[in-house]
Amino acid sequence: MKVDTSGHSAISYVQAWLQRLDDGDYDFREQLSVELSCLTKVLCCFASTVPSAEHARVSVHEGIVELWEKYLVANTSHDLTIEATDGVVTAHAQMLKGASAVISAMLASPMKEGQAQRIQVKDVPKCAVSLFLEILYTCSTQNEPGYKTTLQALDIAHRWQVDVVVTILGDLLQGMITDANFSEIAEQAVLKARA
Repeated sequence: MKVDTSGHSAISYVQAWLQRLDDGDYDFREQLSVELSCLTKVLCCFASTVPSAEHARVSVHEGIVELWEKYLVANTSHDLTIEATDGVVTAHAQMLKGASAVISAMLASPMKEGQAQRIQVKDVPKCAVSLFLEILYTCSTQNEPGYKTTLQALDIAHRWQVDVVVTILGDLLQGMITDANFSEIAEQAVLKARA
């Protein structure tokens, strides 16, 4: 059973799958109850990421975004080190503390993170940490990250409870959905909705 992705948004793709399963062409509907439940949960996750009026998008002058980008790459003023699987990335501690209560608590504590101003995320590669920071600082990316890197960046944003970055990365992932990666992205969406 297949559903072509062309012409579909993420939400309409899931709806097309549900419709296909509901058409009655298949006598094994009961056998697919787990799949139907999963698709319904995915649809609910996608629907819940629709921006509310409370967090409406606004237009920002390109010159302001360029200033944010300069701030992002101002390595000499970075005072926080993030250790990833394959190297380190630096950032401004205040930027992360302002965005994340989790990071703020971590860096304010007498634990090693607070004392050394160093955070370990040994399960995530440097490219995902960099994408997370780029979205946090500029609300955009200059690169075209793959869906796996975007999922890993989403994991960091979710773990650190940076909701605005979770929303932006979720929007980015919706545009990356294909037949080949749908199940992986959908599974992550369901897992993040449970947490």
